[in-house]
This record gives sequence, structure tokens and C-alpha cells, in this order.
Amino acid sequence: MIDPSDKHSVLRLLVLAPNWLGDVVMTTPLLSFLHANRGAVSKGFGRPFTLCLGIRGAWAGLFRDDDRIDELMVIERGGRHGGFGGVFRLADTLRQGGFDAVIIGPPSLRSGLAAKLSGISDRVGYRSDGRSLLLNHGVAPQRRGSIHYSREMIHLGRVWLESLGLVPGKIQDRDWTSSLPGCESLPPANSGEGGPVWAVAPGTTYGEAKTWPVARLAEFIRLAVDRHGVRFVFLGDGTARGFTTRLKEQITGEWGDEPQSNCTLLDLTGKTDLTAAVRVLKASQAFVGNDSGLMHLAAALGMPTIGVFGSSNPDWTAPLGQKTRAVVPDGFSCRPCYRKTCNQPIFCLDTVSADTVLSEVLKLVGDDLNGREGA
Repeated sequence: MIDPSDKHSVLRLLVLAPNWLGDVVMTTPLLSFLHANRGAVSKGFGRPFTLCLGIRGAWAGLFRDDDRIDELMVIERGGRHGGFGGVFRLADTLRQGGFDAVIIGPPSLRSGLAAKLSGISDRVGYRSDGRSLLLNHGVAPQRRGSIHYSREMIHLGRVWLESLGLVPGKIQDRDWTSSLPGCESLPPANSGEGGPVWAVAPGTTYGEAKTWPVARLAEFIRLAVDRHGVRFVFLGDGTARGFTTRLKEQITGEWGDEPQSNCTLLDLTGKTDLTAAVRVLKASQAFVGNDSGLMHLAAALGMPTIGVFGSSNPDWTAPLGQKTRAVVPDGFSCRPCYRKTCNQPIFCLDTVSADTVLSEVLKLVGDDLNGREGA
């Protein structure tokens, strides 16, 4: 690892990560891309570069032991970097880092203004939210869904390398895959004894138009339990508890809410921090959920991952990996609508059957369906 205290012999690059968990995970291919081009920078520019990741404290634990980055800068969005005055305090934090360049992931005016006020000489980002004058390497925004979000982020990395006079190589397939090597040392949670465990994230932060209806999810759970002896663990923040409360009204069975329980249905919504959620996911055989941060997290951990897409667009935010599938309703010209609530007579996600999703999960887990019993 490059010594971060030597700010004269190295080129210091800051990547400001987006604010939402899913977007953060989809930015990890950019980290891989930049890390793979370290040699090109050292050879073509005459100096190696230090890669610092600026990230919200809530997500920082995912990158503590990530060998692609040399430093972590915690952005206290809900603390000293929040509010109007927080823009200036963030600019001061960035200035103290002594950075030569910044790649700005958040598409906000706030992040562009902080980067400009910090005095960082090279500022790369998309010309969105009225911040064109704040960027000296501004990039025209892509039409939403024209390319995957991860490629949008990689493109910013290419622009930065090209600003140095370098011509980076073609984006390889491996750069499409989200990855979290900093989580490799975290052990799986103890999932008790019994059948294979599938993790489910029943809610979304954005709105119900992204959410597979509780009635359909309940049908899916009953089929998986009855046909294949699957156990389920439910993950999400406190807002997801409303979904599990409604599930309990529709599914009679052995429910529990304490980790290491052997029950068939384990409700951990609102009870896990991010590190604990990673450990639960690593102990699970598969993940099923809506287009959400936990869906992207599961895919980045290499899990068989099913994402059910309603108002959002898998061309833009599909989970990345060899063991991932995006389930999309057929026959709805109105989607992707990107709405929070549906305004149509028939809600597209209400037509996604339990059998359809179960079939996709079984394709991914294959012969391993019963191989995780007692894991």
C-alpha cells in the first residue's frame, strides 16, 4: 500500500462515493478499473497514485480491508457535513486531504460545490443538477438506463485517465461485476440447523412501485417452504418491519426474531447493522428481493441473487454477477416508469407469480439446493 503521508511523490485521487447503498456497491467496478490502471498511471504520468474513497460512515465498514483503496475518508452526512454549513466543512475536509483530483459520484450540486470550494484542481463528474461550472472535466449525463449505472461510473474513471493523457484499455467483463473484497474476512453468521436458508429483503426505500406485493411474496415463501424445506431470514431497516408484519398476517408458521434461531421464518428487519447483514447473507444460500441496496450487496458477495423489478430499470440497475437474475413483468409499456407509486389500473409487479420467481431461484442454486442444510 502506498504511504498516504507522502503527498509529494504520489498523485492523490479521491473518489466520492454516492449516497445510497446500492449505488455505492455499483461503484465498486470503478474501484477495480482504477486499481487495474495503477501501472499505466505510474508509467505514463511518472508517479503512482493514491486512491482514497470518500464514503458515508454507514457504508464505510464494507471497505475497511479493501486492497483496491489506500485510504478511507468518512463523510458525516448526518453530522458535521450535513446542512448548509456542512458544504463548507466538507470542502475544508477535502482540502486537508491534499488531493490532485476528485471523481464525484453523487450527482448533486452539493457535492460539486464542495469539490470546487476545496481547491482540488481536477474535478470529474456528470454535468447534472446545474453544476457544469463547478467541474473542469464535466461529462454529459447519460439517458437513464441507456447503459448500466456501473458503466456510468467507470466512464468517469476513463475521463480522468484521459485527462492525464493516458488511454485506458477496454472495459473487460470482470469490470461489470460488483465486488467487496473488504468483506472476505467476515465469517458467516450461525444459521442454526435445518434446511437451506434464503434471505429476503421485502421492502424498498424509494416506494411501493418498486416492491413485489406482500401477497405474491407470501405465496413464494409458502411454495419454497412446502416444496423444498427452505427456511427464510428477512433483512432490512426499521421501515421494512411493516412488510414483515403484513407477511405474518398471511403466513402461519414458526416465526422467530432472534439470531441463531432454528425457526422456519426469522425476522431480523431493523435488528442488524450492515456488518451483521453481510454475515447473514454469507450464511444464506440465495437472496430474493426488490431493486434495493441489499440486492446489490448480496450480488457483490457472490450470492445467487434474484431482483424483482417493477418501476425501475434492470438495464440501469440490475444486480451484477454470474449468479444473478432480474425478474421483470411482461407486457407493460408503461415501465420503467421510475414512479414511487403506481398510477395504472393493473400494477405490473402484481403479475409476477410466485412460481416464476421460485423457478429462477432454483435455476441459480441448482444442485446445491439441499447442500447447505445445517450450514
